[in-house]
Amino acid sequence: MLTNATLKVYLNAPVKVRAQRRYQEIVNRTELSYEQVLRDLQERDSIDTERADSPLKPASDAMIVDTTGMTITEVADLIVKSLD
Repeated sequence: MLTNATLKVYLNAPVKVRAQRRYQEIVNRTELSYEQVLRDLQERDSIDTERADSPLKPASDAMIVDTTGMTITEVADLIVKSLD
C-alpha cells in the first residue's frame, strides 16, 4: 500500500452495477448467466472486505468515486481534475 501517496482513489459502484458491467464484458465468451456473475461478485466482495488480514476498504484520506453511470473516460477525467 502507498500510505504516503499524494492521491488515493477508491473506485466503487453497487454490486449490481459491477455485475452488469462484468456480464457485458464476458457475455459472448462464457456460459455464465448474469445471476452467476452477481453471486460471484457478492462472494468475492464478502471475502475481500471481511478477511482479517488487510480487508478491502478505502483509506481514511482516499477520494471515493462512485462510478455508477460513468464511463472509464469520465472516471479518469474526474480523478485528473481532482489533482488541480
